[in-house]
Amino acid sequence: MESLNKLLKNWPDNKVLMTIFPHPDDETLATGGLLLVARRLGWQTVAVVLTKGEAGRIFVKGIKEPLARAREKELRKAAGYLKISDLVMLDLGDRKLKEKKTETEIEIEKLFDKYRPGIVVTYDRTGISGHPDHIASCLIVKKILLKKLKEGQKIPLLLWVSLPKNYLTAHILKKFSQPTHVLNFGWYWFRKYRAAKAHRSQKVGRNYPLPYWLVLLLLRREWYHQVDLIAAKTPVHAKAI
Repeated sequence: MESLNKLLKNWPDNKVLMTIFPHPDDETLATGGLLLVARRLGWQTVAVVLTKGEAGRIFVKGIKEPLARAREKELRKAAGYLKISDLVMLDLGDRKLKEKKTETEIEIEKLFDKYRPGIVVTYDRTGISGHPDHIASCLIVKKILLKKLKEGQKIPLLLWVSLPKNYLTAHILKKFSQPTHVLNFGWYWFRKYRAAKAHRSQKVGRNYPLPYWLVLLLLRREWYHQVDLIAAKTPVHAKAI
């Protein structure tokens, strides 16, 4: 497995990292360490959140305002802890990305043209949790990049969020893209933890067997799968999409 820290450090030019996720808190849980390490190495970090997460639930007491407004505030606070350069929050409809895929594709392509990222990160075809918005994000991003490749345009490196096999359930494991790169975010675990806690309404870490801060302290790692879009325009690991 290759070091993503080394890849980021030795990247020659166009140091713009763009993450694309459907809901507030995805950016933190999936790529919080990456966003912090990239900023430290001089990258411009662009976090794109496609919905306001309004179809979710509030998992704590004391939040009186509408969920969409609460999650937007939480996202902005988390972005501060993650030192995100540019936060882009769209309102494409929580749990509606599949039916709004044309509109979503148009919006993402606009952002590609605006920022011209060197690296793009999103979920893989399982969405890790199987959430339909997670999967739709993967499919839409991949479709846009394949179209640009077919047109002869220069495309960014595409990374899918990944995990080692022992972290996955059996039904996800069958289609999951195994990690090709590992990121060590070291003592940034505490900033990632503070960003996660900023998403107060979601009570991040509620399903972990250990306190979330301890999970981050012990791991200090994130894993990613590098997608080969050039190989026959449809790489073997992506044919099931």
